[in-house]
This record gives sequence, structure tokens and C-alpha cells, in this order.
Amino acid sequence: MGRSGIFFAIFFLSMCACAGPPPAEPWFELLRVADGLPSSGVYALRQGSDGFIWVGTRDGLARYDGVDFRVWRHDPDDASSLASNDVSALLIDRGGRVWCGGEAGGLNELLADGRFRRYRHDPADAHSLSSDTLFTIAEDSTGTIWVGTYLGGLNRLREDGSFERIEHDPERPDSLRSTTVISLAADASGRLWIGTDLGLDVRETDGRIVHVALPPFEGRAENLSIGSLRAQDDGSMLVGTDFGVARVAADLHAVEGIVDLPSRMPTMAMTSAAADRYWIGTTGGLLHLTGSEQHRYGGSDALPGELPSARVMDVLRDREGGLWVAMFDAGIARLPARWKNFAVWRHRPGQANSLLHTQTEAISVAADGGIWVSSGRDGIDRIDGDTGAVERHGARLQAGGSQLRAMLQIGQQLWVGHQRGIRRYDLDAARMLELPVAADSAQALPRGYVNRLARAADGSLWASLRGGGMARIDAATAAIRSWSVALGTLGNADISDLTFDATAQPWISTAAGLERYNATQARFEAVPGAPVGAIDALAFDGAQALWVHRLGALEEYAWKDGQLSLLKHLSGAEGWPAMQVSALHVAADHSVWAASQRGLWRIDARNGRIRQFSERDGLPSAELIGDFAVAGDGTIYASSRAGVFAFDPAAISLDSPAPPLQLTAMSIRREGSRIELDASQPIALQHGDQDLSVQARVLSFLNPGGNQYRFKLEGFDSDWVETGARGERVFSQLPSGSYRLQVRAANADGVWSPTTVEIPIEVAAAAWLTPWAFSGYLMMAVLLVWLAFRAWRDRVDQRHSMALAEEQRRTAEQLAEAKSAFLAHMSHEIRTPMTGVLGMAELLRGTQLDERQRGYAEAISRSGDLMLRLVNDSLDLARMEAGKFQLDHRPLQPASLLREVIELEEPLARKKGLALRSEIDATAPAWVVGDALRIKQVLFNLVNNAIKFTERGQIALALTGCGDAGIRFTISDTGPGMSADMRERLFGRFEQSSELARRFGGSGLGLSICHELVELMGGRITVESAPGEGSRFTVELPLQAPAGEPIERRSRPRHAASSKAAIEPTAAPGAAGIAHIVVVEDDPTIAAVICGMLEAGGHRHSHAAHGLAALAMLNEAGVDLALVDLDLPGIDGLQLTRLVREREHESGRHLPIIAITARATGDEEAQAREAGMDGFLRKPIKAAVLEATLEPWLARSRLRRTPGDDAIPAA
Repeated sequence: MGRSGIFFAIFFLSMCACAGPPPAEPWFELLRVADGLPSSGVYALRQGSDGFIWVGTRDGLARYDGVDFRVWRHDPDDASSLASNDVSALLIDRGGRVWCGGEAGGLNELLADGRFRRYRHDPADAHSLSSDTLFTIAEDSTGTIWVGTYLGGLNRLREDGSFERIEHDPERPDSLRSTTVISLAADASGRLWIGTDLGLDVRETDGRIVHVALPPFEGRAENLSIGSLRAQDDGSMLVGTDFGVARVAADLHAVEGIVDLPSRMPTMAMTSAAADRYWIGTTGGLLHLTGSEQHRYGGSDALPGELPSARVMDVLRDREGGLWVAMFDAGIARLPARWKNFAVWRHRPGQANSLLHTQTEAISVAADGGIWVSSGRDGIDRIDGDTGAVERHGARLQAGGSQLRAMLQIGQQLWVGHQRGIRRYDLDAARMLELPVAADSAQALPRGYVNRLARAADGSLWASLRGGGMARIDAATAAIRSWSVALGTLGNADISDLTFDATAQPWISTAAGLERYNATQARFEAVPGAPVGAIDALAFDGAQALWVHRLGALEEYAWKDGQLSLLKHLSGAEGWPAMQVSALHVAADHSVWAASQRGLWRIDARNGRIRQFSERDGLPSAELIGDFAVAGDGTIYASSRAGVFAFDPAAISLDSPAPPLQLTAMSIRREGSRIELDASQPIALQHGDQDLSVQARVLSFLNPGGNQYRFKLEGFDSDWVETGARGERVFSQLPSGSYRLQVRAANADGVWSPTTVEIPIEVAAAAWLTPWAFSGYLMMAVLLVWLAFRAWRDRVDQRHSMALAEEQRRTAEQLAEAKSAFLAHMSHEIRTPMTGVLGMAELLRGTQLDERQRGYAEAISRSGDLMLRLVNDSLDLARMEAGKFQLDHRPLQPASLLREVIELEEPLARKKGLALRSEIDATAPAWVVGDALRIKQVLFNLVNNAIKFTERGQIALALTGCGDAGIRFTISDTGPGMSADMRERLFGRFEQSSELARRFGGSGLGLSICHELVELMGGRITVESAPGEGSRFTVELPLQAPAGEPIERRSRPRHAASSKAAIEPTAAPGAAGIAHIVVVEDDPTIAAVICGMLEAGGHRHSHAAHGLAALAMLNEAGVDLALVDLDLPGIDGLQLTRLVREREHESGRHLPIIAITARATGDEEAQAREAGMDGFLRKPIKAAVLEATLEPWLARSRLRRTPGDDAIPAA
């Protein structure tokens, strides 16, 4: 059975009649589960000597620091955790130790390391706790811990951890009245007061038990339960019973009734604010005794600020005077220490003696000292200045229509400003006069809404209309005089505030600055020296000082000789926030008060100290609206979104006790885990620890949101680091060394904690920076000196070796360059005669030859092709070795490459009687980016080898996809196959079986080049073969898909890029026809070969042996195309082409020019295209290749003619 169940089973609850509202009502702030409270069922409240608030709840023990709750709960797997989550008994002893207990949980002591020591009932041990269900825990003047239990009597904890039991004995009248002890309290004399469910006992210092009678309540019930006890400074004791509270004198005989409850209402807790002022918590509500008056709160949560529950379990008055109320089912209610500083009036649903609406708009002092309040469109209420009673006048005055914005009473007339004008109410006759806004006229209200009404010294009424202008109204005749921008009598109509100076002249603040009325000129004029820009509010402090507020700055100016001069400036650096202010007022003590959407602000003009007031200080809302209303005695009234409040500036004191400061948490991130540190001990950090987090709390509950913190880490910070209301700081990573962390804090009043919290921090050096490491470094240094001496002898040899290696490297590079240059030169020298040999052989085969002669000619062609292939292979290897081999990556169609290889190799396979098959898988990509020429070179080599070494059967080519856009070629044959030894040497240079070399011939370079080409393209080539089973070569190329360019565009051939526009030939179907072609070649043999091929193709030709002759020929009409050798005497082919292209700029004609060359340096084709050539042929030239190159250009020429057309004679 829980404490609540026992109490409510013993006592019957009833409710008290509610007293009327006082001028100042308590405004409670609630702490609930959403704020971190472990349970809404709260039983006990205590404040420790360190300042923390401790809370016993239905679901664990909690500690509150004003911002966060730290919670301890029962863990079944942890024997050092809280024994039970029900915590209804709680004690913080003088040593700061926390003791708690509850239903079936025994007694628990919280140790410094966060673990609990448990004291439990053991039926077999007479010196154990007599019962595990506790009601109360107390400490006497000697430091002894006493425990009151349910049905177990009173227990005293001995130093050895055992218990002395004091129980009820029916046979002994001097024993305890009952075995159920509900409350305990010790007095200064050492006596222990014991409240039971059957009455009050006192244990004297000698151990005797004395029964104490309570005459005021005897006879009210058969059993009188003592629910609470409270020791007083004079030695007396407040005793809370079922029917009220009594004060028992130290002699135990004088008993005085303090509170007499009309019905049984168990008193659970008591606290005193003064000699005759008490807060008493009962199961029927919270009672507040002030002298002879008694007020009850609780049981209503309809409005913010109300006490939501009447089941009060405990009350606590903290060191700053704040009141904490524990409720059985609604969490904790907190009443600020200075709640009486602010009298609050608000709307109460269903109560006619409250304000009509929740949000108020304007307030004004009534003629008799009361306060007029406007709200909504129909709310006109009056608050009695003496009693605080509220009267509603809206219906009687027939208020309604526009939103009410400003109010002012003059005599028996109430003037109310709204969005469309001003109404004058006759309070005696309940009559109304409407003064509407009108067009710009000096005798009407300017258009705008009324936001300020003020009475001048002559009795007239002044009104500011925001967006319209200013108006003065005769209170008797209602005659109007107005000032506006349109009339030229006002500088800016966006008016925010209105006041009068010492000479009774009106001042206004606008969106452009300050303006003052010039009575002589009858106009408003800008005030010299005033700040430029929007000003929210202004207020005079006497005749010669003016305070103004603009966004982000509060300033004081001196007014002298018609000029303002700045005296004081408060902004962010001084703690003044960037916000808008709706009102300013300077009190008699020269303190400045400001109303804003962020609360009420007080500025001490003497020291610049700033204090913010919010709901936690007793305001109904921190969002204030409109202007202040100041009564004759200096009381300030203000309106807000939740009601009206009043305060006396002179009565508000900011002298609060210095708050204690505690380090509540420290942690570090180590190897990815967050590790908690003991903030009470010096901190030792390892090298590599990161994100040292420090959390501090100043234990002031006046307004925790207004507390201020500053940190300084000596050895790291050069000055204090202000963190505002956030009492936390994180150090990402500290260098190794010794530091001292210092923390200071101030409460919302600006009172700093009495001491600076300091904690040393030691950050370990890295392992390589420790003393042991330096000892090792010394030994290593000695060793290094010895090694250096030994190495010195080898250094000369090493330098010689390095110089020799460098020379060898340079020599190797020079040899590679020389070899490449030699091979390129030899290629040119070989290709030139080879062009003649192969060309003549090809021309010879085109003549009438017998079988024997044709065989000779074909033998010459085959030998020449073999020699040409050997030269090309050697050049490729040389470029690879020199690192100058380049790939030409362009979009290509793998399937087209495969078909092209098949078409070219099929005649050779058919000649040997072999079947040549191909297969294109659906996974093969349609387009990839790669070097088509080198891919074909690899495929031609592999297919040629397969045809060469295969005697019968077939050769199969397959194309499949590989990866995202990669391709895989497979070449399989039914040839003789290879042994493992042959496969290992297959891709080496000049590696070939001697038997195969004798049988088939070959240089042994083909597969080596294929292997290196595939690797250059990022792929790989593999072979699977066995003797007698044929061979299978696989080529995998990880190519990329084309990006950005459309397929259609990628499919078009690419031609020479030059500074001129590219001309793209388009082949046309049909016969080739006759064309006139100029051959520019200095070698007569090669010229004869090319001309012979052109004649065989049916073309006319002209020959020029050098560039100058070619220029004359090409200038003639009727030339269709030119074949130009790059290496000409005098003007070479590149220069010749540039001259032709320059000449074509004038004629607008474009002559196709095809380059022919035997060069093999690698960049000759790019040079030709840059010079303006349209095509490229490499020697030796074959007739088929020549015709294929010429055909697309000649097919588009207008001079492309068939036989029979007029021909151009050859030069």
C-alpha cells in the first residue's frame, strides 16, 4: 500500500469554500512530466545545502537544478539502484546526504558515486528495519537518522547500520501511541516530535515518550492523525492535524489553534513566510494565512497560473523565498518569491467579477484612482484601485464595433480610441459621441487608428493616429484641430508614442525619429540631435533628461537649449536585446521601465543593471501590449496577452542572496563513446580525448532563464567567455598540459555567486612525448650518432652509386628516345620504297599475267605486307616503351567493329576452308567510348593468328556486355592448341614456338602488342587452351558510355578540326565517274604508283614534283581533288595546304586535299588536319584504300563526271 493509499484510506477528504480574489493573486508556474519530472504524482520536496531541489515521486527520485531533472529509478539488475520507485519519504541531512524511502522500498542512502545503500527489513533480524514501508525520515540535533514506518513504529539508525526499534506497547502507557508514524520533526533542544495516526508524541533526550494533548481539536474525531510537523525558531512546533493546525509551545502544555478546518482535511505540510503568515498544504487545497485572512487555492486548471490540483502532498519554501507545492496528481507548482510584487487581473470563464476578455489592449487611470481596461471590441472594464474588484461596463456603455486601442478619462467622460476614430462616453448618462476619422482636414481626425490618448495641462485631449497624424480635441466642445503630412504640419505620420515635456508641449516618436510641437509655428518639427530612424517609445526623466528606445538600443539624452545630446547608450554589449518596446516610463527613483513582447524590463540608471521579468516572476504573460498607465502614487499598470498586472516600482527589490554554483556534469568523448567524469575531483584526460563538456548550474530559482554564466580555462582562454543563460561549454580538443577551469554565475537579479568554482584539468601528453619516450629518444640519438658515423663511410660510395644510376637512367632514356627516333626515321625510309614495291606489284597484278607471273607478283605483295606489319609493330613497341603511345577515345559501336573484322577476314578464312562465325549478345552496349583503331588492331591480330594456326574447323567471334558499359570479345578456334609452357610465354615479345615459327613464320610481336594495347585501355586479355583442343582468347575492356552527346551526332564521322569550318563529305550511291586529281609527290616512283592507281580507277591526274608547281596547277579550274605528300622539297605539304586555304577565302571555293605520308612520329595526322587537309593516307598506299578515301569527296563534287563528259586536260 502506497503512502497516498494509506493516507486517503485513513482520512476522508472534503473541500473548503473559496475566498474572494485579492488585489494580488498567486500565479503558479507548473513543472510536469513534459519538463522532465519522472511522475505527475509528487510526494515530497526538499532543498539541500548545495541548493538543489530534491523531489520524491511515485516513479523515482529526482533532482532539479532550475533547468533539468536528474532521475534515479529502480533497476532490477542493479543491487545498488533505488530499492523502489515509490519515494514518499525524503530527507537531506546536514551533511548533504540524501535519504529516501516509500512503499516496500526500505530506507535508501544515496552515495557520492550515484549508487544507493539499502537498509531493508529482515524478519530474522531484530536489529534490522522494522518495516519496509516508510512514511517519514528525520535527523535530530545530534545527527541521528530516525525513520517512521507503517505498522513498524519508530526506528533509530545506529552507526553500525543496525536499527533500534521504538514501538507501541499496549501494556506500557509511556510507549508510543501507535505503530504507524506519519511525521517526524526535531527541535533545537534535541527532542524528537512524533506524529502518529492516533496523536502526537514527543521523545525526550533521555528516551522517555511523552503524550501531548491537542485541546483545540480533541473531540472532533475518535482518532486525530498528525500529518505534518514544523519546528519554529522560538522552540514551539506547528502541528498539522485532520482538522487544522496548532502551535504547541516548548513546555508541551500551551497549545494555540492556528487554523481550524470546517471538516476533516488532513494537513500534509506547512511552511511559514513570517510570524503570522503560513502556507499550509492539505488534501483539500493550499491554504495561505495572512494574519486574520485565509485564502485557499487548488482544484482548477482552467487558466494558466492556477493551482491545478487540491491534493497537496508537500510545500517547500526555498532559500530565495519561492514556494514549491507538491501535488498528488499534477506535478509541482512553483510560486515566485516575489509574486506579491505583481497584482494580476485576468479573465475567468463564468465569473462576472473578472475581465471580459483574456487579452487586454489598453489601460488608463480612472478619476477615482481605479483603472480602466479595454479588450476586444466590446470590453470596457474597471478595476477598483482599493479592493481589486472588477466591474464590466461594456454592455452599459454599448461598446462595440472596432478594436479598442486607447483610453483616457477626463472628468465624467471616458474617451476611447479605436481603428476608425474616437468615442466619448458620458459615464453618468451612458451617452456616446462618435468622432470618426475623415479626409485630410484641419478640423477632423486624420485617417489612421488611434494608438495613444493623453491629457494636456490645459485639459485638452491629444490623440495620435498611427498612419494618419495628430489631433487635439477640446474636452468640452469636442472641437478638433489636426496635424498631418498632407497638411504640411507633420513630418511623419507613423507615430508610435506620445508624451509631454516640462513645458506641456507634446513630443511624438515616429518611424523617422522624434518630433516636438512648435506652438509658435503651430506645427510639429524634428528635434535637433535626436537619432534618425524608427523610435518605439520615449519618456522624460524630469525636465532635462529623455529616454528613447529604438530597435536594439536604449538611450538617454540631455535636453538643453533646444538640443538633444547623448548621455548613455545600452545595446547588446551591455545586455540589452534587439527588440521592440511598446512603452517606457521613468519611476521616481529614476529607474527605467520598458514593456515589450519579451517581458517587463527594469534598468537601473545608476549602474546600468538590467533585469527582465517574465511569467516566472509572477507576470500573467511575458507578451506586453500597449502603453503603461501610471497612478498618482507611482503604481504602474500594464496590459498583456493574458490580463492586466500592477506593481509599485519602489517596492521591487533586486537584493537577493548570492546563489550557490555547482558543476553538475562533465563528460568526454573517448574512442567514440561518451564517458561521464566526476565533477568533484580533478580531471585527468588522456591524449586523444575530445569534446570535453562542462555543465554548470547556478541554483537560483528566481528566474532560471535569466541566469548568466561565464567560463575561463586558464592556459587556454585569455579572458572570461560569456555563455549567457546556457551554463554549458564544450572544448573540442585540448593540447596536452595543465589547466584550471573557472566558472562564475549570476542570478536573474545580477547577483554573482560568492565563489568561483575551480577544477584542475590535466591533459596527458601523447605516448611519444612522455619522459619514458624522451629516454628512448636519447638512447636512439646515441645509436643514431654511431650509425651516422658508420654511414658516413658509405656515403661517398652511395653518392657514386647514385650518380652512376642517374647516368644510366639518362642514358637509358636517351637510348629509348634515340631508338624511337631511329625507328620512326627508318619507318619513313622503309615506307617510301615499300610504297613503290607494293604499288608496282599491285599495278602489275592488274595487268595481263600468266599464272606463274601472277604468283611472283602476289609473293612480292605478301612479303611487303609482312615487312610493313613488322615495321608498324616495332614502332608501336617503341612508343609504348617511351611512354608516348596515345589512345584516341571516341564514341564507337562495338557491333560494327566486329562486323568489319568479319568482313575483312572472311575471304582469308574461306580460302583455307574455315568457317568464320560471329555472335552479338543482347547485353552488349550499342555505344561505348574507346579507340576503335586499336581495338580493331587487337581483333585483327587475334583472328589472323586463329586463321593462320587452324587447319580445319571454324573460328568463332562473340561480343557480350561486361559491367556498366564494358565489352568482352571472345575469339575461339579449333586449332592445335597450346601447352601450359606456351601459354606462359605467349604474350612475351619475340616469343614463338620454334616449330610454329618454321611452319608459319612471324616475328612474335603481335600478341605482345595486343596484350600491351589491352592493358593501356584498362582491360585484360586471357587465353584458355590445351593441346589438341583449340584456343579461346578473351578480351575484356572496361569502356565508358558516351555522355551528353546524342547518338545521332555520335554516329557521324569526325574530320579535321581547324580554324576554318569543317567540311564533311557525304558518300552518294552510284558509279564513281571521272575526276581530275592533282598528285603532289617528289618521288617519281611513288608518283607513278599513285597515278597508275588513279588511272585504274578511271580518273584523270596531274603530277607536280614540288609545292610551287602544285600551286600553279591547283589554281586552275577543273581540279577536283589534290593528293599532297607532306615531305616536299622547298614548300612542304603543310605549308602548301595553308597557302591554298588562304587563297580560298577570296574565291569561296573549297578544294579537298588528302595528305599522303610515310612519317611515323604519331602526330602527323593531327598536323595535317590542323593545316586544313581533309583526309589522310599513310604509305604504302593500296588502290582499294585510295579509292575508299577519295570516293566520299568526289561523290559530292559538282565536277564528278561519268565517261563522255568534257574532261579537263592534264597539266
